[in-house]
Amino acid sequence: MLRAQEETTATTHSIGAVVENRWTAGTYSEIASISDLTWNNVQGKPSTFPPSVHKSTHAIGGSDALTPADIGAVNKAGDTMFGILTVPSLIAKINIPSSSPPSAWPVGFVAGIVYNNGYPVTYGTIFSYKGTSGASCVQILQAWPGNDGGEAYLYIRSARDTGADVFGPWRKVWSENNDGAGSGLDADTVDGIHASSFWQANSVTVQPGNVPIGSKNNYVEGYNSQGWVLANQLTCGCSGTLRITFNLASSSSTRTVRGRIYKNGSPVGTERVTNSTSYVNYTEDIPEWNVGDVIQVYILGDPMGGFAMTNFLQVSVLRAPACY
Repeated sequence: MLRAQEETTATTHSIGAVVENRWTAGTYSEIASISDLTWNNVQGKPSTFPPSVHKSTHAIGGSDALTPADIGAVNKAGDTMFGILTVPSLIAKINIPSSSPPSAWPVGFVAGIVYNNGYPVTYGTIFSYKGTSGASCVQILQAWPGNDGGEAYLYIRSARDTGADVFGPWRKVWSENNDGAGSGLDADTVDGIHASSFWQANSVTVQPGNVPIGSKNNYVEGYNSQGWVLANQLTCGCSGTLRITFNLASSSSTRTVRGRIYKNGSPVGTERVTNSTSYVNYTEDIPEWNVGDVIQVYILGDPMGGFAMTNFLQVSVLRAPACY
């Protein structure tokens, strides 16, 4: 083996010879054969060799690009998946007021919170699907029931993909449980009033008593944010003084609700107040009714929350009209 220090002549040494180390003067090293050097006797080597960052080379367009098939994945479009597909839970977290335009809603399918923010109901959940073209958006609003196992209304609205950034109006979805008189559905009615709301006599003067001649049993909730809500009504077919009974209850014993008898949209009865969660009946004799007058019950929820409930209106007289 040849060895030379700076400004010296190279010298030949045999394998195994001990010579002075040129870099550390005063020390000596043994000459070894290249064939004797193995990985195990290399001293001071690192224990691991972390690779350098190179994911960009595997990206689409990289020098060593990977396809979805290379790692057992599927393409975003065009591939077919088989079996059960598990997706994250859809949790209603978006809080967007009803008055906001379609552009305020994110693209895709999301669930939003309805909590006293301008929707047709005070509490509920809204499901929204918005396309990628313009402002096209379809929304379904499900109200929350006011009591265990109770009924709740469903509403829909939509927006077109071109034109102004606005929604159409909310429309209630009708079913066999929310149609009929007092529901607002103008079908199978006479001038907007269901036939069962009319009495048969039309020129009889009556006195108050305990003979029922008309009743309604629609369940209605009333929230304070809605103001006084029309709950039940009957169209009067007689003249005279009527005994009118309705019931009222609160959704919570800590919330005070109100109810009152109206005539043709104006209050005529005593304002009733309760925080009972069980229905309380209120009866009142009210004079000066005429044929065609509308007997109504309005309810009002507590301003601190909760809602009023009613499901009964009854009109009674001393004797039923002969032609009833």
